[in-house]
Amino acid sequence: MKTASEIEKIPQLIASGALSSKKGLDCLIEYVKRNEVLFRFHRLDEDTRNDVYLLMLEKGHTLFLHYNPAAGSFINYFHSYVRNSIKAVRFRKITESALETPTYIEKITLADSLSESYAGMNAADFKKHDIPFSIKRISAGDLSEALKSLPDSVNSFILGSSPEHTDLIKNLRKLSAKTRGITVVIVMLKSVYHVSDDIIAKLAAVSEIPEDFLHNMILEFKGRLSAQYDRREKLISIRDASYFRLKKNKSAYEYLDRINTADGNIIKQKYLKKCLRHEAHLKKTNEKIRTGKFIPRPSNREIAEFLDIHERLVSYYLSNARNIFLKDS
Repeated sequence: MKTASEIEKIPQLIASGALSSKKGLDCLIEYVKRNEVLFRFHRLDEDTRNDVYLLMLEKGHTLFLHYNPAAGSFINYFHSYVRNSIKAVRFRKITESALETPTYIEKITLADSLSESYAGMNAADFKKHDIPFSIKRISAGDLSEALKSLPDSVNSFILGSSPEHTDLIKNLRKLSAKTRGITVVIVMLKSVYHVSDDIIAKLAAVSEIPEDFLHNMILEFKGRLSAQYDRREKLISIRDASYFRLKKNKSAYEYLDRINTADGNIIKQKYLKKCLRHEAHLKKTNEKIRTGKFIPRPSNREIAEFLDIHERLVSYYLSNARNIFLKDS
């Protein structure tokens, strides 16, 4: 089929069953190839032309389903379809370019910064190791002497503590051994999110509870609070994703603002809306993290169930610990 009159008959032939939809679509694409000037394909680069042909092969069968003979001739309908296909391919290419350009810019910026850092390095400053690498061995006698230099009593450990904690530890030691141990454990569990290895070591020294026991208790109790930890990690992931999307959309908006094309100005407004939305969401999420709203905080009931004691007893020991802290301050 080489003429417009023959193309006009394709929908009738498909409706009557004389021609399949696939064969009809092949005839339309062949007609476009023979008349590329008519469809202004000669103004397109080769990649864009191929993308338009692929789009027609993928979705061209809908032509015959949507065509209404009462609305006008099929050849005019087909011309409109081809023009819309070209616009769709161009729009997609502009969008992909806007998304890829910020990535390229970031990579170039990173490469420039790394090149500046590497330029200031001197290979002679690096320590050269002998090959093969060997592990430095320590004799049993040296290890024994090193262990002897460590604090061997609670009093020496307290003397090595920072000044702001020394008075608080001394006040805790005035309590009986049982009361002191329970108070330390309950306060430790209540502040489980903020407890570090250094704090556990100090608490083990003042309560005379083995440090390994406190470590295992912390790990087991954190396992019961996994839902709270997962919720905080999810919030942080959402915050990081919002920051990345804001940065990406802002870079795309700035790029489209620089090229200043008609199609780019339409897409630029969409990126502006996305930037405002992600900026508001990022501010809201950061506020939640800053105020500590999603920090894992065990309730008194959870601590009581973990220690198998009454909930009021937990409140009592927390109140005593608060009074000791206020007395120290």
